[in-house]
Amino acid sequence: QRRAVTISVIPYGGTVRLPSSFYSLVTAAPTFSPATIDYTVAVPDAPENWNGCLEMHAHEITQINLPASSFGVLPDFTVYTANNLWCPPDDEAEAIFHSSDPAELREMLEKIDNQSLSDGTGTDIGTGWGVRSLDPVWRGRLDNASGDHQRPANYHDPRTVKIMIVMTDGGITAQWRPYDDWEEGVSNPRVPTSEGERLTAGWEARENFSDLCSYAKDNGVSLFTIAFQVKGTKNLEDMKNCASGDDYFYDIQDLDISEAFNEIAAKISPLRLAR
Repeated sequence: QRRAVTISVIPYGGTVRLPSSFYSLVTAAPTFSPATIDYTVAVPDAPENWNGCLEMHAHEITQINLPASSFGVLPDFTVYTANNLWCPPDDEAEAIFHSSDPAELREMLEKIDNQSLSDGTGTDIGTGWGVRSLDPVWRGRLDNASGDHQRPANYHDPRTVKIMIVMTDGGITAQWRPYDDWEEGVSNPRVPTSEGERLTAGWEARENFSDLCSYAKDNGVSLFTIAFQVKGTKNLEDMKNCASGDDYFYDIQDLDISEAFNEIAAKISPLRLAR
């Protein structure tokens, strides 16, 4: 059955937590070591033992069609706080793809809070999964919650309008990882930046974010961005440049974010009616 509207919600902190159905992307090797950092992570042998987070190097973040059995797993550690794992640990932080159930979506949004997502701001990684949720190469591979496996539709399909909203409350963070003396399950999982190493630098993350935004817009996606209490001229410029136009970007410095969503809804309605 074809649904009129389906919505994906992709929370992100340091990275994105994926449903267990994406375990097919995890390497079949028993262990994984990032190419530039000398530590080893045990690869879970079943979906139910996986934390849901893939290890992606800088050049892989902008790759849309991800091959099976190709990625390591992100270890459990924290950086900026002692309590929030870089990989969101809670089930309410798990991405939902193409749901047509308002109650399911509302329940998820009500659960998300900083206790799940505040460590790291992997805006480039979150945007990457937003783009994949709209790209036809992922048709039949997203475990669509609506049961409509004809989506994502082709780009420029005359019956379909594709819309993406990227929201952040911070800048675009480098991907920090433990040094080579870190041992999984033994050391304190907190890795201060003075005792860690960057797998992806901040400038690489910003470039990846920009490239993903351009890819979406070049394929006809209407792209809205919301900077919620974001500080710093560069951070605001990144979000503004990502949007489809100046009036698709929202700089919210107070707590009232509802006005932005109301304006976005008003802009989306004519787009839907036109299709």
